[in-house]
Parts: sequence; structure tokens; C-alpha cells
Amino acid sequence: MNGKQVVVTGASGYLGQHVIAELIKQGASVRAVLRVDAPPADLAFLQKLGAVIYTGQLGGGPGDFDRAFSGADYGLHLIGSVAPPRGGPSVQELHQSYSLYFARACARAGLKKAVLVTALGADKNSASQYLASKELAETAFSQCLQEAGVACAIVRPSLIVGRLVGSRDSKLVDRYRTLLKTRPTVPLVGGGINMLEPVFVGDLAVAIVKILEQEGAGPATIYQIGGPEKMTMRQFVQALATSLSISKPLVNLPGPVAAFAAAILGVVQAVPLLSSDQVRLAHLDMVTEKNDLPALIAPQVVTPLSTALASYALNKA
Repeated sequence: MNGKQVVVTGASGYLGQHVIAELIKQGASVRAVLRVDAPPADLAFLQKLGAVIYTGQLGGGPGDFDRAFSGADYGLHLIGSVAPPRGGPSVQELHQSYSLYFARACARAGLKKAVLVTALGADKNSASQYLASKELAETAFSQCLQEAGVACAIVRPSLIVGRLVGSRDSKLVDRYRTLLKTRPTVPLVGGGINMLEPVFVGDLAVAIVKILEQEGAGPATIYQIGGPEKMTMRQFVQALATSLSISKPLVNLPGPVAAFAAAILGVVQAVPLLSSDQVRLAHLDMVTEKNDLPALIAPQVVTPLSTALASYALNKA
């Protein structure tokens, strides 16, 4: 990536911070695109990493969004949320519309390649709005870029864990860390029997950089990314508790009870601790059919979950 110019949207997010750190480590020049009203701390952190900051709004508005793409080589789109704040963009707008805006910007600028990160389980027919919107985003993104002759790829990771830089976490990990530290018992929707394949954020960042560099043509390649083992949500939360030296009962929260609680939280909290769609997600598996991570990061070895969880203590905010 030495000397390559990479545009990154969603730059200040959990994954964004890690991928930018990896890109700069490998010699790339990063153009980090942030909202016009982004917190100054986000700008300062990304500048400290070595990124050049551009502000703007996907879909138009004030800022220099299009200028960020001019003369760039690659584009990476990371914007997304399982539970957007009330009053902000909807899940559909945040994923499908923003991904299309990003693809159009890449096409106008004639980038060599663009990569979109979504999620394992992306399916337009999913009961989860989050997962349904993710596949719709993939379709809009890939069709736009293929028509423009720009190579593209889609990355579908499972639950992302660990920390090497910054202070952000995935919403799910942050929620369970908070529950483990503050509550006498930890509720698991549906008993936590859904399957996950937790992947270390450092491994995922390396894989994304490798995918950006690979030459591509024709239909978008879809990469499924998981960690070294498949496990239930209950097993993951127990591993998280062990990494924090916490021992607390994990209790079953029946689906209907969780749905009722989520409906109330959605009214009283701008960013609910538990959303209705997160309840739906808690009944779905997020595991790979074929894990592309080992081949992408070879000869580096996939990081064990215990090491990934230990990184929180080693890299405190």
C-alpha cells in the first residue's frame, strides 16, 4: 500500500480507527471522511494516527466530500449501525442509501477499487432490518460500481472483538462489558444459543487491507470473515466475563420479554441499550460457510479469542 491514497468513510468508528491504523502502518495515505459536526476528539485522534481529514455528508450538503475522492486509488466504506440514534438516519438510509452515495463518488472519481464492509447473515429477506438493509446496500454498491467499471468487493464479518487503538467497541461487546461490570446477573436473549464466530479486530483490519490491494474485475467478490472458532453467544459472554475476572450468573431472557423491554427502551432512550432489531438478531446465527480469514492474512496466524479479549486490558482507553 506504499504511497496509495485511500478514502475511508466511517473513519472514526471502532473498525475505522483500526483499519486506518493498519493502512498507515503499511504506508498508505489515508483520507478520513467525517461528518461536518464530528466531535473534535475524533478529528484529533485520526490526525494523530496520520490521516488527512475531510468533512462532508454522503448525499450532499456542506463540506468537501467529493474532494476527498479526487485522485484517490481506493475507497473503503464502513458506515453502519445496528441501532442508530433516534432522530438520525434510518437503518435503510444509513446502509442502502449511504452505500450507493459512496459508490457513486468512487465511480465519479474513477477509483481503482472500492470495498464495502457489511455483516455475516446479510439477507434482504431477513427478519432483521439490519441484515436486510445490509444485503440491499451490497446490491446497490456493487451494481453501481460494476456499471462504472470500478472493481469492488464486499466483506462480511462476524462479531468483531478486541482493541489495538482508540476507545471504541462494537455495541454488543460494549453492552455486555457494561452488564458484567454493573449488574448482579447478565440476561441473554433467548438463552444466548445463537452462534457466533468472533473475529479479532486486528486480524480483520489486516484482511481488509489485503482485499483492497487485490486486483478484481467482474462481479463483486464476497468475503466471509470469522475468528478461529464457532461458539454460542452464552459461551462468548462467559469468555468475556473470564477475561474481566468477573463471575456472574448468565440468565435466560425470553424473546417476548426482551421484545417488550426493547420497545420501552426505544421510547425512553435515544440510543436504546437493547433495540427491537437486536432482539431479532439474538435469534440468528452469524457464522461463516467458508472462513476466508486464514488465507487472507497468511502467513499470519488467526488470533485466538482469549488473546483478542486480553487486548482490552492491554489497550485501555
